[in-house]
Amino acid sequence: MSVNNFIPSLWSGQILLANRKNQVFRRFCNTNYQGMISDQGDRVKINSIGPVSVSDYTKNSTVVSYENLNDASQWLVIDQAKYFAFGLDDIDAAQSNADLMAAAMNDASYRLSNAADTYIASLHSQAGITTGLGTTASPTEVTAAKVVGQMAEIARRMSDADCPEQDRWMVVPPWFHLKLRLAKIVNEVTTDEALIEGAADRILGFSIFVSNNVATSGGATKVLAGNLSAITYADQIVHTEALRLSTAFKDGIRGLHVYGAKVVKADNLAVFSCSEGSES
Repeated sequence: MSVNNFIPSLWSGQILLANRKNQVFRRFCNTNYQGMISDQGDRVKINSIGPVSVSDYTKNSTVVSYENLNDASQWLVIDQAKYFAFGLDDIDAAQSNADLMAAAMNDASYRLSNAADTYIASLHSQAGITTGLGTTASPTEVTAAKVVGQMAEIARRMSDADCPEQDRWMVVPPWFHLKLRLAKIVNEVTTDEALIEGAADRILGFSIFVSNNVATSGGATKVLAGNLSAITYADQIVHTEALRLSTAFKDGIRGLHVYGAKVVKADNLAVFSCSEGSES
């Protein structure tokens, strides 16, 4: 919508911005390669090795055999890019006593961040822990009576996969969190200091976060749970430019955000394919 509609009116010093989603997926990614990218298309090689074999040894008998280390390197590809571009007419700038440009930049920053957060949530197909946790075709129905046992099953499957218990997290949609409230689950901790900043609860070893960016696929909600080593992420604002637009009496600002994310430890990431059940 053009700001021309505001010209006949008195300008408020406050600017009403759109409602914003809670962005949490980015905070659970490691950013070890953040400073190594400069533009879209960049690739970062993540060095790693395969497992080292352990063999029996008998004193004065065993001949030690040396194996070659297996290369298990992965590539983080910066293949995502989003931009913003907007202009502010000189007349609008003159008549406004509110800082429209700053407000627009603030909103643009949020939109870029939210797009990246949504992208990370879409990586559910790369999760390695899926057995017994529902499928897209047959999601598990979640009710207040079942939700605790279902979360316990997620924790158990992660432990079966040797996923470390430290720094475990789970991101759920609002309806899932309501099931926890209806079940009258008591937090495992009661002090703010014991919760990760922004967490709604801590239950069964998980820091629980609520977000509308939780992905859906074929009608199934894809609740992700993992620990901080599961996903890696890197981004860069490669361009932010202020310019005078040649086709109008306007100042323009544009920016370009490039980023990439990858599940680097699939056995540290679980996806629970579920649906909202009705309460009797």
